Amino acid sequence: MAHCCRNAPGAGGGHRTLIGHFRHEIGHYYWDLLVMDRCEDSCIATFGNHNN
Repeated sequence: MAHCCRNAPGAGGGHRTLIGHFRHEIGHYYWDLLVMDRCEDSCIATFGNHNN
């Protein structure tokens, strides 16, 4: 049985697996490292607004 975290969007019961949580957090790390204050506008134009 997978360990789940609460409040995951689109996860059916509001839960995310532990690996899904790590994947999500790694996304924050790479956004801060590679995108924030550099090419944020072009990334938002390509991938959509991450705040919505």
